[in-house]
Amino acid sequence: MATASDKKRSAKFLEARGALPSNLWDLYEQLVDEYSYFALLRTGRSWVAYGVIADLLLAGWRPTGDDKLLTNKGQAKRLSPSS
Repeated sequence: MATASDKKRSAKFLEARGALPSNLWDLYEQLVDEYSYFALLRTGRSWVAYGVIADLLLAGWRPTGDDKLLTNKGQAKRLSPSS
């Protein structure tokens, strides 16, 4: 089912998300947002391989519950492109 936020997402984002069962959509969106943010910090670009993230989730990747895995974006300011 399309949502209002889907209008802000690219066709590739929606295609990769559509390959996932709906119970993984929230995790997919969170991981895409986190990856995009950290890619921007490190490389100056927020490019995301949506299909790769979907493949990771389909292969069984899940957060461990460790707060460091999906870091609070405010804490990430300590990272530099060279780290």
